[in-house]
Amino acid sequence: MKAPSSCQATLRRFVSAEELLAGFDLLPIAWCVLDQNLRFVSLSQKMAAVTGLGAETSVGQAAATLIPAFFAEIEECLRRAVVGEAVQGVEVDGVALGPSADGQTFVLSLQPAATRSDGPGGILVLLQDITEQKRAETAVRESDNRNHDALELTPHITWTIDPNGRIREVSPRALAISGLARKDMIRDSWLSTVHPDDRSAVREGRSSALRSGVAADIEYRMRMGNGTDRWVRSRIAPNRDADGRILRWYVTLEDIQDRRAAEAALRESEAFARSILDSSPDCVSVLDFEGRLLFMSGPGLHAMEIEDFARLSGQTWCSQWPPAGADSASEAVREARAGRTARFTGFRPTAMGQPKWWDVYVTPIPDRDGKPVRMLVMSRDVTEAKRAQDEIEQARAETRAAAERFSAVLESTTDAVILLDQDRRITYVNQHAAAMLAAKCLTVGGCLSDYFLAEDWGSFDLHFDLAMTERIPVAFEEHLGSLGVWLRVQAYPTADGGLAIFFRDVTDERSAEREQTIAQDRITHMARHDALTGLPNRTHFREQLAHALAEMRPGTRLAVLYVDLDGFKIVNDTFGHPVGDTLLREVAARLQRCVRIGDTVARFGGDEFAVLQTASRQPEDSDQLGRRLAEVIAEPYDLDGQQIVISTSIGIAVAPDDGAQVDDLIKRADVALYAAKAAGRSTYRFFERRMDEELRKKQTLDVAAAAQVMAGRSREAARDPRHPTSAWFRFQ
Repeated sequence: MKAPSSCQATLRRFVSAEELLAGFDLLPIAWCVLDQNLRFVSLSQKMAAVTGLGAETSVGQAAATLIPAFFAEIEECLRRAVVGEAVQGVEVDGVALGPSADGQTFVLSLQPAATRSDGPGGILVLLQDITEQKRAETAVRESDNRNHDALELTPHITWTIDPNGRIREVSPRALAISGLARKDMIRDSWLSTVHPDDRSAVREGRSSALRSGVAADIEYRMRMGNGTDRWVRSRIAPNRDADGRILRWYVTLEDIQDRRAAEAALRESEAFARSILDSSPDCVSVLDFEGRLLFMSGPGLHAMEIEDFARLSGQTWCSQWPPAGADSASEAVREARAGRTARFTGFRPTAMGQPKWWDVYVTPIPDRDGKPVRMLVMSRDVTEAKRAQDEIEQARAETRAAAERFSAVLESTTDAVILLDQDRRITYVNQHAAAMLAAKCLTVGGCLSDYFLAEDWGSFDLHFDLAMTERIPVAFEEHLGSLGVWLRVQAYPTADGGLAIFFRDVTDERSAEREQTIAQDRITHMARHDALTGLPNRTHFREQLAHALAEMRPGTRLAVLYVDLDGFKIVNDTFGHPVGDTLLREVAARLQRCVRIGDTVARFGGDEFAVLQTASRQPEDSDQLGRRLAEVIAEPYDLDGQQIVISTSIGIAVAPDDGAQVDDLIKRADVALYAAKAAGRSTYRFFERRMDEELRKKQTLDVAAAAQVMAGRSREAARDPRHPTSAWFRFQ
């Protein structure tokens, strides 16, 4: 038998320790024994497992060698234990013991070990695994911290109650919202913040929860610190330990004022929606995704003459349609299931067989994700509208037929025709209009004025404006410069607010009329002007004089100058009529150069001229003009190489002194002319009253002399039958 080693001998010295260690193996404690030199004397199986050492192979080995990190961490404690000091409660991180203990926490105890003899002692090393305990303590601390933080930081109104119902902790928000001090809250004064009508229910709900240990929700109105009442939801819930015992109660208050308002609004909205459904004349139905009927509004049941919806509930909506409308209904359901709105008009009799037409919308009802889950069907009774539409279509057909007949009439007319709508857009162009305006390329739907320049079409638009705004026919003629034609236009307002325009080319007609007008103007001019000199004639002069007399203002005067050439007959007889005519034209030109603008020079015939002098100072202006005329006419004339000199006699009558009538003025100017001639010619004379008397006397003498001559001729004829005045001679 092998002799026991010195270590085993040393172990036998620890009799009391061996007895103690036998008991340690029954506990969750790892142990080992070190001698005075800190070498392993013995290791428990638990210590071997924790350190990763062999229980047998480690005996006699130095701890500093086998577990250096652990040894370094507890070396000071070991030195104290070696000298007899007990070391208790040293926490050790398991990572120092080795990989097997990583993540664990231990409590180290060092006990000096004595032997039965007085030999050197050793050290009993005990390691107790407190990992779970530490975790539990950490969890408790974290829980307490979370509870505290929750109370301090939560936006909700919170507090805690002990199992006996006493308030222990109150969050700052609870104090701020309620307006109470912490001490008042703890004394249960929070009930004073509950609306009086709700206090009984709140008190009973809280008591019931505390008695039963079951969480409860209570909704009530709470008086805030600012004096307003708001709806809150109180949640009281127990916090229990592992054995189910209640440690505390948590109370949270959630502000549900907005939710209650939203619920009230939702109820009102639902009531409103229901009232809309009940007041709408439309048939409103709801289908499931498969197209089965889930709901139909009351007015819809009435419109469809359905007494009980129950017999239709669950049936497919498409099956309610007759074959002619079933396809449209099925297609609408397919569109709605694909997320699109569909519409169709179909025929579907009521449950009582009454024929009706319906305008139907089928719309998808999506879920929160936007996926169609149901369908909304709105059907409107359009039977009367359909009947009216059929009548309208019939009327349109009749209108089209009438329009075709009307078009045939318009095409057969010789006029060009264009029809406009109320926006002046072309609705019709007949073949004559298209041909006449081919260069403009008119098209139906175009705006008529867009085809023409503004300066070319402006006057046309003015007439069309009048016809359309006043709703009256208009007729006019205008020149269309871009085409170089004259158009005769007649425009008639139409019943639809538009305009019917009839027009024709009257350019040739206008040319003929213009030529005729020119000829008429020429004839008129010739009738009132002298053909030789171009001066106004006696008729025109009389008109001008009459007008001047009528316009003459009080205090003003005008004068008539009667001009007669002296010795013109000699010039005519000597040089011939062509020279005489040239002389008359030259005299006319000189007379015109002597008068002012507004005065009139006329030729009365032969060698007689007249001048109308208006707005003049009389007699000064007439005196100057008479002198000027006499001097200018007396200047020599060079006619075809012939030097001719001729004088003139002028008679002047002034209105109103010498008369206010045309004939009176002309006659008295003529009388003054005779006086000028009698005075020796090449001069001028103003009319005087005595001239009239002298002229009458002269005329009386001339008449008497003529009578005597005739009497003598009569006597001579009586004596000689062959005398030209005898009756026998006239008979022969």
